[in-house]
Parts: sequence; C-alpha cells; structure tokens
Amino acid sequence: MEEAEAAELQLLLGKQGEAVTVLRPIGTVRIEGKRFDAMAETGSIESGQNIEVIAVYYAFALKISKNI
Repeated sequence: MEEAEAAELQLLLGKQGEAVTVLRPIGTVRIEGKRFDAMAETGSIESGQNIEVIAVYYAFALKISKNI
C-alpha cells in the first residue's frame, strides 16, 4: 500500500458507512460513496448493516464494527 493510500485510509477513522457484502470477517464496505475492503471486528456483519471504521491496518485496510 502506498503512503498516499494509507493516509487516505487514516482519514476514514470514525466514519460511518454500510456493508456492501457480508463481512465473515472480510468483505466490502461503502463509505462516502467509495468501496473499501474491510474486516469485521468480531463475528460477521450482514450486507446492508450500518458500520463504523474503528481502526486502519497497513496490511489489510479497515477494521469495522457494527454501528447500531
């Protein structure tokens, strides 16, 4: 991952969005109209569930929690 990409991902911390696919624990989310690969914090997150970015990992991308 390039430094510019990593910096862009850091700006997503705390942002909310929606799961595009089921995260078991890995899947795709949409935040501010863009799609990102992501990993669920625990368990799985169903498609359509509201989510929040809680961490950014250099090796993977975004760590996501359900936003209830």
